[in-house]
Amino acid sequence: MNRKRQFVRTCKKHGLNVQPAALQSMIEEVNNEESLLQSLKWINQNLPTGKPKIVSPELWKQAFEACIAPPPTCKKSTAIERKSRPSAGLDNKLVEYVSAFEMPRLMYDSLRQQFYFSDKKRPPLFGTAQDKVDMMTQRYMLIHQRVVRQMNTPLTTIDLLLGSTGSRSRKTQVLLGMLHYHPEGLELEDLTGTIVLKGLDQANIQKSGFYSEGTIVMVNGQHDSGYFFVERMGFPMLEPKAETAPYLPPRKRFVGRDSDQPLIIYSMSNIELDDSEKRKTLEELIDQIADEPREALLVLFGNFSTTSLSLSGALDELASMLEEMPPNISVVVLPGPKDTPSQCWPLPAMKSHSLSRLPRVQLASNPCKIRYADKELVLVRKDLIRDHLHSQVLNISGSTSSLASRVFNTTLSQGHIMPQTPIYWNYDHAMHLYPLPELILMALDNGEEPVKFSRDGCHIVSPGEQWAKVSMSRNGQAHVQFSQDKLDESSDEDL
Repeated sequence: MNRKRQFVRTCKKHGLNVQPAALQSMIEEVNNEESLLQSLKWINQNLPTGKPKIVSPELWKQAFEACIAPPPTCKKSTAIERKSRPSAGLDNKLVEYVSAFEMPRLMYDSLRQQFYFSDKKRPPLFGTAQDKVDMMTQRYMLIHQRVVRQMNTPLTTIDLLLGSTGSRSRKTQVLLGMLHYHPEGLELEDLTGTIVLKGLDQANIQKSGFYSEGTIVMVNGQHDSGYFFVERMGFPMLEPKAETAPYLPPRKRFVGRDSDQPLIIYSMSNIELDDSEKRKTLEELIDQIADEPREALLVLFGNFSTTSLSLSGALDELASMLEEMPPNISVVVLPGPKDTPSQCWPLPAMKSHSLSRLPRVQLASNPCKIRYADKELVLVRKDLIRDHLHSQVLNISGSTSSLASRVFNTTLSQGHIMPQTPIYWNYDHAMHLYPLPELILMALDNGEEPVKFSRDGCHIVSPGEQWAKVSMSRNGQAHVQFSQDKLDESSDEDL
């Protein structure tokens, strides 16, 4: 079947008739079935009610830009505040915004045993099979080199185990590998091979995180007859940023104005403006910010769209609420998982004419990074609790940690926001958390309680159902206040 006929049939299966000019554009611009299906889904969701289901060239252009076309370039040196209004909002010599699609790509050369920044500029959105191999290799090597530096006992590779003989009386071996589901039980994979794990029901297993598909773990045990009998299993140890820094390649230094003033960040997630309670909470936050005497940043995370409110309608409503924002406040708006037709990460910035015309508003990718002087902040909105619960391959009972704390521990140990989520292979590095940033604003699942967490010099704050205020000082300290605590000043704590 030729492509033209195939495209026409696919459109009809979705209840759409396509005009010849639009069909020609489809054939020229679509290179895989998934992209076509995402675009057709977007068209069905955005067709006005009562209108004939006809795909015109103009409608196809909108769908292509929303679902397939690479996000617009955002220069790494672009400050949060637009250059057209340098005097408004945050000082553009102090703060720098970096899109997920423009982040430097840190690579590790296992032969030379050193890091370098890739010189591959703006790789294609859809990668090749080799790109996927490189992605998985880099994920493993970033953790492997970190663990090797901190261990007294050498790691064993799986190929050496499988090529050896002997009984279970042999000395204990230590493996570092990635977990996968296997019909015989869990399977561990490293760069040299795979081996099935046995004895997990009697092993001493760390309970502070999630063991999900694709999670990299450390395993102690013994090899026998092609199986690895586990004695202990846990997550790779962390490495503070100060200890990582000497091994990293030099990068362009951010030259900013010295200031002793902390960076003030307000944040709120799941802003469903058709919900009267959510709208009231956002109005309270805007009123609170109006009294802020210093330069500050307002971070708004999706989801913005709901079953009764379209994304464009929600962003228009949001723009009307932000019009009177004081000139000392800059705003960053990130999409939620439901605000984009594609579920492949990282998520591109949303498009909104009403928000784009506001001089102090930045539509950002999810995730994105912010550099404040020599400090790094990561902003991300993802349903990580649900994702881990659905993808875990080993359910550990008896954990005393909260679900959010288990997510944070897993995320930091992996040096990655969510390894098993669908990802653009060429942009997987945008999901890395290595070296550890000073602050992560991580909006979790809707309905979760606010959480603050700190480990190895990295602070994580999740605003929950309300809003949070974080004061980030130049020395890396984070002072946190949640909206439900605002009447109790004793609840404010340094992380």
